[in-house]
Amino acid sequence: MRVLLHLLAILAVMGFAWWAYGENYRTRAVREEVARLENRIAETREEIAQLRAEWAFLNRPERLRALADLNFPFLGLVSPGADAFAPPSVIPFREEEPDGGDGRPEEPVFVAGPGRPFLIGRQLLPAGVLSGDDISGLKGEVGR
Repeated sequence: MRVLLHLLAILAVMGFAWWAYGENYRTRAVREEVARLENRIAETREEIAQLRAEWAFLNRPERLRALADLNFPFLGLVSPGADAFAPPSVIPFREEEPDGGDGRPEEPVFVAGPGRPFLIGRQLLPAGVLSGDDISGLKGEVGR
């Protein structure tokens, strides 16, 4: 009986040693995978930082202004100025819910300044078609 208990104890110790050996190598594999992923994250962060720097370099105002001037005959791009924004008096304020009560968002209303096209709702009107008085008369009708 005592021999049988010693034999079972030896087998149990060998089984636990086998399990610990396997866990040791699984843990090492997971640590290597974590290190590989951390390196990949660091590389990706460096790439993102580089792309942000390139984006900032490419979007310098003087560069964009030069490109707009160079491509003006083809694209008609102009630099926005203070007159590109409408005064608050032409904004049609609504007393009802912003979504009109039907759950759909309202269409945007953009109005450009003199010499620039008007965008009311989704309709683009050429510059000079509407005056400030015309726009103020559209209050309540814009975006419906």
